[in-house]
Amino acid sequence: MGICSVVELYLFLVLPLHVFRNGSFNEGLKYWNSTILMGQEVINFSMGTTEQKSLEHFPCAMVLTGNDTVWPAQFVWVRVNQNTAGHPLTESSSLKLSLMINETNLKRILLSADVAVIYVGFMVSKNNTTKCFIVYAWVVCETNSIKITEGTFSQYKFWSVVSLERFNGSLLENPVITFRRSIWQDLMSQAIPTNGDWKIDEGIEIGVMLWNIRPFDLPWSLTIYLGCLDITYHWPLRNLWS
Repeated sequence: MGICSVVELYLFLVLPLHVFRNGSFNEGLKYWNSTILMGQEVINFSMGTTEQKSLEHFPCAMVLTGNDTVWPAQFVWVRVNQNTAGHPLTESSSLKLSLMINETNLKRILLSADVAVIYVGFMVSKNNTTKCFIVYAWVVCETNSIKITEGTFSQYKFWSVVSLERFNGSLLENPVITFRRSIWQDLMSQAIPTNGDWKIDEGIEIGVMLWNIRPFDLPWSLTIYLGCLDITYHWPLRNLWS
């Protein structure tokens, strides 16, 4: 076995690693937890892996199923969160997402709910003091009775909505959302000083919010297939010994 050169040793110790936070679901669900935050009395929520060949790029499914108890439901909120430790936030940090919504289930929700929102979020902090929960949200359906704005989420502590989009895709086939953003640039867009040591405190989460569900038949269900939900960043090896 040869001895590495000074140049090779420098490259190994100084150049950054390209790190993924186990968010592609290729290893199943061991890095993820699911929670019903509101609406436990009217829905069931589960996660599972998919085996259909046509869904090979979406190996995980999150399923909301309405039961036949108390209706209408004013607000339902479920989330899937990543149970990984915190890590540094660098200028190269980026968010990547891909998901697909079951078209048949989606139509039933559109006919029975005032609003449906999908969001992705994660907490960042500086020197364990300044905190900000960065949120990217998509309005899947919306009626005149409720209009979603950034202010809709102002009641949630630390929330900062940096992207709010109306979903305009076709509902004639399974809609797909793909997304990639620079976390550092989005943090700067919130007029928050980016000097200091920023980190992502915990893992990332994806959530679904439904307002005023009035199902015309039961049970109803909404299935979202997840392909990737991940944060990518560069972490210099020298940090390991600092």
